[in-house]
Formats: sequence, structure tokens, C-alpha cells
Amino acid sequence: MSTVPPPGPPGPPPCAPGPTTLTLFLAQAVALETDVAAQYGRLAQEAAARGDAEVAALFDDLGYQSRKHAADVRTVAERHGGLPEIAAWESPWHALGDPARTARPTTDLPPADPPDTATALRFALACEERARAFYLATADDTPDPEVARLAQQFAAEEDTHVALIRQWIGGDAPPAG
Repeated sequence: MSTVPPPGPPGPPPCAPGPTTLTLFLAQAVALETDVAAQYGRLAQEAAARGDAEVAALFDDLGYQSRKHAADVRTVAERHGGLPEIAAWESPWHALGDPARTARPTTDLPPADPPDTATALRFALACEERARAFYLATADDTPDPEVARLAQQFAAEEDTHVALIRQWIGGDAPPAG
């Protein structure tokens, strides 16, 4: 029998200073969105295996949105010379104040057991809140007005995901269709 760790402190952790250039910010955004999309793929598969088709569809849709966002960011980056390689310490997850888990939020879930629906939704909410916190901190910290503008835009997109997941957690999932 698996034990689910207790939920962490409310809200995302404080963020370290954000990226200093547009291309670094875009590379971090792609890394963040790509990682989150992979997590949603995992969560969707696990929900489907539990027979929870509605939650699997939610995670599939959120994963699709993250992949689309990453592709859109790559398009923007191409207009600015492409994406640089980023070091682990430049990872957006690292910038979120968690250097022990430099690149990914995967260790926030029990690795051996698929999470139940409530745990999976809390994990998804935490990922979206952390992504939003990264974008907002970047917007606040950067001296580059284009980085600030894009970071605010990306944070607003995360706000819609946070609201949707909170709806599901509260038992007010939108009707299918």
C-alpha cells in the first residue's frame, strides 16, 4: 500500500531571479512547457488506466495546450535567432527555488505508484502554479520590456489552467463536450 505525501505548503515557492535575455527566457519557457506536457501525458495514461476517462481527457487537453505553447514559443524564438542550450541551473524549475530537483517536478509524485485522481489534480495544480510563478517573477525582475510582456502573457495562460484545475478539484468540472 502506498502512502501519499501530505500536500506541501500553500502556493508556489518563491522564485529566484528570472532570465536576463529574451532567448534564455524563451528556452526556459520551452523547457517548462515541454516538461509539463510530458507530466500531463503520464497523468492521462494513469487516469485512463484507473478508468477515469474524464480526468484522462482533461490531462490530455492540458498536455496538448502545453505542447502547443512550446511550439508557439519555438516559433517566436526562431525570429530571434533560435533557442540556446540551457544548463541545469538555468532550468525554470531550478529558478523556482528548488535546486535539489533542478530540472523536473517529477519527484513531487510517488514514483512507484500511480496517484489517485485527487493527488494527480493537486500535482497538476502545483505544476501550473509554479509555472505561473516563474512567469510572473520573470515579468517583475527583467529589465527587458519584451521579456516582461511575454512573461505576463504566458502567466495569463497559466491562470486559465490554474482556474480550470481548481474547478475540477472543487468538484465543478465543466460538462464534457
